[in-house]
Amino acid sequence: MIVTRDKAIKTLTKCEPFINVISDDNAIAFEKHQEEYKQSSDQIRNGLTKQNDQYYFFEHDIINTPRSFSSRYYESFAYKVYPITNDLAERIIKQEGVSKWEVLFNAFINYQKIYTMIKDYELKMNYISSYMLGDKLVIPYGISPSDMGDEETTIEAYLTKHFKRYGNGEPLQINKQVLRELRFNELNIV
Repeated sequence: MIVTRDKAIKTLTKCEPFINVISDDNAIAFEKHQEEYKQSSDQIRNGLTKQNDQYYFFEHDIINTPRSFSSRYYESFAYKVYPITNDLAERIIKQEGVSKWEVLFNAFINYQKIYTMIKDYELKMNYISSYMLGDKLVIPYGISPSDMGDEETTIEAYLTKHFKRYGNGEPLQINKQVLRELRFNELNIV
């Protein structure tokens, strides 16, 4: 599939929070920050959760993290939230390395949206959309890979180039207790 960028897609659309922030209680797989970093929930840098029968990949978003002007507001954070398919989620659970760009393309192709979840004084969410133009996936310029270039490319070619240059991402640590509960619920075993 061909992917191209559009500088005109800039507007974030607000929506009500519809999932819980990823935490030790709901993260199926995760990576924690290497050192103490107060601008993230439970020190989770990125990870996988399943809520309302949908898998979501969370990634800490330092750019949109609100500034803390006082120690009483240290619980501010921001996450990019990517709805992903069951197939990609299973690869993450099997501890296969999955690149950030696979997650992004998966969310845009299958769900046409990625979300930003921000907490400062309150919890809020925004989303930005992609769209199909014939057989082309059109994604926002500002959220696309910086080395993608302005020429059209296929997703497969970009991921192959990315893999050759950087390799796949590191496998995430599995939260066995949350995964066990998820599997029991899927089998209707209480």
